[in-house]
Formats: sequence, structure tokens, C-alpha cells
Amino acid sequence: EELFKPEPQMPSEFWDVLDQQKAELEALKEKTGKTILTPDYFL
Repeated sequence: EELFKPEPQMPSEFWDVLDQQKAELEALKEKTGKTILTPDYFL
């Protein structure tokens, strides 16, 4: 069961920022070689 569901009323800018943060976390994980714990909606 999914606990986090995107809310339609959220502005697209919110999701753009979320995607950007996800990309930055992925890049950091690649750089450090470590798994970084993130909220479920990043998975």
C-alpha cells in the first residue's frame, strides 16, 4: 500500500524541485558510493 500519493493540487514547481533534489541525492550517492536514506517518495 502506497502511503505517499502525489496531490493534484500541488504546483508543478513543487515536483520540479522534488525531482531536482532526487537527482542531486543520486549524484551524491554516486560520488560517495554510499546509500543515502531518503523518504519513501524518492524511491
